[in-house]
Amino acid sequence: MWAARGAARGRAGAGAGADGREVWALARARALAPGAPAAAPPPLVGDRWRRPLATERSGVGGKWAAHGGGRGRAGAGAAGGRGAWARAGAEGGAGAGSAQESVEMRVEPGGALEGVAADLAADLPHLFDEQGIDRGMYSENVQFEDPITRYDSLDGYLFNIQLLRRLFSPSFRLRAVHQTGAWELTTRWTMGMQFRLLPWRPPLVFTGTSVMGVDPASRKFISHVDTWDSIEDQAYLSLEGIQDLVRQLRPSLTPSLDTPEYEVLTRRRDYEVRRYADFSVAEVPVGGKPGPAAGKGFQDLAGYLFGGNEGGESMAMTTPVFSWPAGAQPGGRGVTGVGGSGGDAGGMQFVVRAEEKPLPRPGSNVRLGVEAGGFVAASRFSGAPSDAEVLAAERRLRAALERDGLGGPNASPGWRLARYNEPYIPGPLRRNEILVDLAAFAFPGAGAEVPRAAAGPAK
Repeated sequence: MWAARGAARGRAGAGAGADGREVWALARARALAPGAPAAAPPPLVGDRWRRPLATERSGVGGKWAAHGGGRGRAGAGAAGGRGAWARAGAEGGAGAGSAQESVEMRVEPGGALEGVAADLAADLPHLFDEQGIDRGMYSENVQFEDPITRYDSLDGYLFNIQLLRRLFSPSFRLRAVHQTGAWELTTRWTMGMQFRLLPWRPPLVFTGTSVMGVDPASRKFISHVDTWDSIEDQAYLSLEGIQDLVRQLRPSLTPSLDTPEYEVLTRRRDYEVRRYADFSVAEVPVGGKPGPAAGKGFQDLAGYLFGGNEGGESMAMTTPVFSWPAGAQPGGRGVTGVGGSGGDAGGMQFVVRAEEKPLPRPGSNVRLGVEAGGFVAASRFSGAPSDAEVLAAERRLRAALERDGLGGPNASPGWRLARYNEPYIPGPLRRNEILVDLAAFAFPGAGAEVPRAAAGPAK
């Protein structure tokens, strides 16, 4: 695992070609110096209860621990100090920091499961913390199953939870509890993990639902069946489920540097939908360059980062580097005004901390701005991305969004390339992402759209 070591590492995502490599060397030398609209919901398991359900917002839910063991750090940010930061490579790809968010509740008012649902919403956020879940809510013979695990007792279920705690440093975010049958509740969640036993400590993210059957006599849970958004065959030990797990375990060297905070709302087999917080950027135009890499643009940004600014300040390194060629700028993105990329010009951005944002020197083409948070579809790929490879990745992502009902006018025109690694990292181990903005997003079957703005203060 390539880990960043404070100021001893260069900035990730350099421009391609000789220019980029020269600036990487400069960056490393200076750093070493002192001071340096939703798809149709899939069918759910169990008896369908069709009477109208009331929708409530519950204050339960508690703090969402940072994916990767709470290693994100709040602070930096965008306008009004709202931006926040995570550690790339430490958060499991699912965001970091902590957020006080409500759990969406939809149950029959005054019905038999109203109290059970409220108790579940209060209890499940403790799934992987020291408090743990209340075993009194479950039958001793509870049947648990997900695509790779099966147990037929409460002791087995609790053993599985503890095994995950030891091996994966998991975190759990409960999003909704809905009544989906006369004696059935369905939860929606995001879970992030980091596998400790592999030297590169791969982050894993799962999003999905848990369909939980309730015994009418005891009001205890007698079954718990997990489904994952990333696969279609949900059967126990399905080949698709095993392949999905193995795919996430493959080595990838994401540097452990500050990165804009986001949370994963859903992870599909070939992309994920994230909700970003606002974040600050420094940007330069890259003129009529046909592709996403521009060595001169990187040189200008690296010069600003390592002291070429009015304060002569060397700033902290972050990831990723964003770029887009002429004609591909996402609508509403990019720094506007004199010297900004503007219009259809190509652009390159470094992410910067709001508290470390000195003014560029007079005559510099570096411009500062804030990128608004919101919904983003992201598809990851490796290699040293050529223009053809990036355009192919965009086509695949848009096709997947169409497949899942998130395309069309909901998928904004344009795209951004995000690169996380230094040029000397071997291509198969690099992390690149193609990003497409989404106008809206709703969880499958959730019945309500996710708020576009991140809830509450900076996470």
